[in-house]
Amino acid sequence: MHDVITDANQVEVRLALPEPQCPFMEYFVQKIQRKVKGFNGIERVEVTFLDEPLSAEKPAVSALKEEL
Repeated sequence: MHDVITDANQVEVRLALPEPQCPFMEYFVQKIQRKVKGFNGIERVEVTFLDEPLSAEKPAVSALKEEL
């Protein structure tokens, strides 16, 4: 996970993947949307995939692995 941007009842989750054509992209979208829409008041969840490579050093990467 790279960033999470909130605006009232909308959330955008920005992800960097280990490879550009990751076979789990749709899985990530569905899983993130289900989890985030479960928060009170969230109506719209957008998942954006970034062009930059995934970095294992980012703390959010290990947190995302634990959640999924």
